[in-house]
Amino acid sequence: MGDSVTLADPITVQSMPAGTLSGAGAVSVSAAGLVGYRAGVATGQRQLTWFDRTGKTLGVLGGPDESALSSPELSPDGRFVLFEISDPGRNDDLWAVPLEGDRKPQAFLNTSFFEQGGQFSPDGRWVAYVSNESGLYQVYVRPFPGPDGQWEVSTSGGSQPRWRSDGKELYYIAPEGTLMAASVAVNGAAFQPGGPVALFQPPIFGGGTNIGQQQYDVAPDGRFLINVTIGEETAAPITLLMNWRPPAP
Repeated sequence: MGDSVTLADPITVQSMPAGTLSGAGAVSVSAAGLVGYRAGVATGQRQLTWFDRTGKTLGVLGGPDESALSSPELSPDGRFVLFEISDPGRNDDLWAVPLEGDRKPQAFLNTSFFEQGGQFSPDGRWVAYVSNESGLYQVYVRPFPGPDGQWEVSTSGGSQPRWRSDGKELYYIAPEGTLMAASVAVNGAAFQPGGPVALFQPPIFGGGTNIGQQQYDVAPDGRFLINVTIGEETAAPITLLMNWRPPAP
């Protein structure tokens, strides 16, 4: 097998349907050896848009965004929207836009690390999120809209934080896929998480490695709605074609 050779860099990665884990490179190869590709990086814009239950457009929130805006989260009082931004050359950050006043987006967490999965507490005072600032993806909590205070909730890695409906417990998925729970207490401006306790290990889709996508939710009565894998999940085989040549015309 010969050495790999770069033909083009960068090429566009096409957006995939909601729920898929990755995009597909915009490239194709003919039997005659002709390679076609779309050069550069996709520049499609995204826009937060209000709709009523019939699908009628009611208005927009802010202007079009070219930084891969995703995962909007409304605050419980309806006054803010929290969302993720992926700027080229940077990691994911968390931003918020007020629904009153000048409606100017403001950075909630804008660092050199990944910050994802922002979730408002039921009273809107806190945001749970995932960051890799320690070198390992962990679940943290900060006051909203800030600026001071940060508390680490997970101890050995975690993702997909969810709040109990009364805000007195925070759940997350450990790296091996175990559903964890940490008690929550608030003393004035201080957030006090308890030690995480393992609840059970569901057959959750992606296990504990699915950092950026929520695969479960918590009902007000304490039940867990989980996107589980049915049956044994196996990887598709890899096929190698040795000494391949295009067929003669």
